[in-house]
Amino acid sequence: MGPVNTFINKIGENILNPLIYLMFGVASLTFAWGVYVFLANLDNEEKRKEGGWAMLWGVLGMAIMLGAKGIVAVIKETIGV
Repeated sequence: MGPVNTFINKIGENILNPLIYLMFGVASLTFAWGVYVFLANLDNEEKRKEGGWAMLWGVLGMAIMLGAKGIVAVIKETIGV
């Protein structure tokens, strides 16, 4: 493995992966908060709508982070890292 491949691999391991995992965690917490708000306010239509939106954004955030992880894997495989 050349120095460029080593450098790219270290960027992926030390910067990109932790950042992706952190953002996935934030999206998971957003989803969990949405579930809590939704279930805690079953009698309040406005709060249920707010919880539903939080759940939607949480799921979208998780999907985006999984897609980012896949894109990083494809790029690393393409350049041979």
